[in-house]
Amino acid sequence: MINIKSEISPLKKVMLYAPGEELNCLSENNILEFLFDELIDVTQAKIEHDFFAKVLKENDVEVVYIDELMAETLDLNENIKIDFIKEFVKDTEVINKLNNLSNKELVNICIKGLKKDDKYIVNPIPNLYFQRDPQMMIGNGICISHMSTSARKNESIFSKYIFKYHPDYKDTKIYYDDKNEYNIEGGDILNLSNKVIMIGISERTSYEAINLLAKKLFADSEVEIIIAIEIPKKRASMHLDTIITQVDYDKFVIYANDFEKTKTHIISKHDEIVNSTPLKDTLKTYLNLKTITFINCTDKIEQWNDGVNTLALKPGKVIAYKVNKKTNQLLRDNGIEVIEIDAKQLGMGRGGVHCMSQPLVRL
Repeated sequence: MINIKSEISPLKKVMLYAPGEELNCLSENNILEFLFDELIDVTQAKIEHDFFAKVLKENDVEVVYIDELMAETLDLNENIKIDFIKEFVKDTEVINKLNNLSNKELVNICIKGLKKDDKYIVNPIPNLYFQRDPQMMIGNGICISHMSTSARKNESIFSKYIFKYHPDYKDTKIYYDDKNEYNIEGGDILNLSNKVIMIGISERTSYEAINLLAKKLFADSEVEIIIAIEIPKKRASMHLDTIITQVDYDKFVIYANDFEKTKTHIISKHDEIVNSTPLKDTLKTYLNLKTITFINCTDKIEQWNDGVNTLALKPGKVIAYKVNKKTNQLLRDNGIEVIEIDAKQLGMGRGGVHCMSQPLVRL
């Protein structure tokens, strides 16, 4: 059962991917193609991610892993294996070879990639540890992303099969999937309440996709209002959650510089209003709050290092990257408890703890 109607209510279950061999595909010649800034120490990245998972478990959060769920899905549905393989490769010889692997081995190949004559015939997906992006839970359903870059397009395949066939998740409503024409990614979607979500019109998410998603949500969910906000189309603010996340009922950490000249589209079932009203006032109106505090990350370097990209364990308690000392202190000064994690290697992929986590259940 999926239940995500808030960014801050107590987190009880989350889906992760622990980085592994796929990161070995990175080289000085392809890091930009794969959306990384530097080469990664894979061993250290795994240590950092294991500690992140340990912090979640110590705070009573159940952790499940997408690769394990995908292998279980194949174990329980033998008839879908060939179709799953064909999502990654079209060569009949390769399909037959992969079909002879165990399901666990197959999933591993689909993640780390497969070479033939020194060329990839199954492309690696080194960004998979950023589990927020290939899908996003909304209420009791899911938006399966149409990823905007070729380096990440295969990531959503796992979501599609798990949420269609895995016995624990196959009854989940699917509001959008990767076969839709327009790009949308999970990092641009914030669940503010059961009735209000905020979506970034960004480098990775199109206005057209938001409108298609809106029609499905208004017809088949509790969502009544979508606050679609135009954000700068640049790498430093690739997703909405790189410049704003919610940390308490009435508090958000924000990189305000990227909201100075934005238009907001208030989309409801019957109309759409486009305005330049300050975001704080818009949030107060639609969340029925008298006051809202914006905790402003003013340090450009800390924003680049995902200082704004926090994950709420419950109202007023978040996980954040240790490197962002100034922003973490600002959070504490505003009454927010901050658990810090080291992520020197994980951060090379330009994503924070919010990016690395896909909440499945919040109470």
